[in-house]
Amino acid sequence: MRDEKTGHIGLPAIIVASVTAASISAGLTTPCDVIKTRMQAHGAENTGVLQNYRQIVAETGHKGLFKGVTPRVLIMMPLFAITLSVYELMQNMLGIKTV
Repeated sequence: MRDEKTGHIGLPAIIVASVTAASISAGLTTPCDVIKTRMQAHGAENTGVLQNYRQIVAETGHKGLFKGVTPRVLIMMPLFAITLSVYELMQNMLGIKTV
């Protein structure tokens, strides 16, 4: 994972870590995003987070809270991979040591 001489983390390890983090975070935050999107779409009819949560669960069950999870995860994975790779590359280029 880490180069013994330089202490730098290799690109494969960075990509695996970022894809794992993206999958977990995107999957876990999807219900919040579904509620937010519904609130934005309904505008003035909007009655609040808890009411929207109850309405989604009543209409589609708990599965409705995860509507669109696959595309969301697939979009976030490369974004996280690019972000973390550039971050680590810049740290290496600037000579910043991490623990």
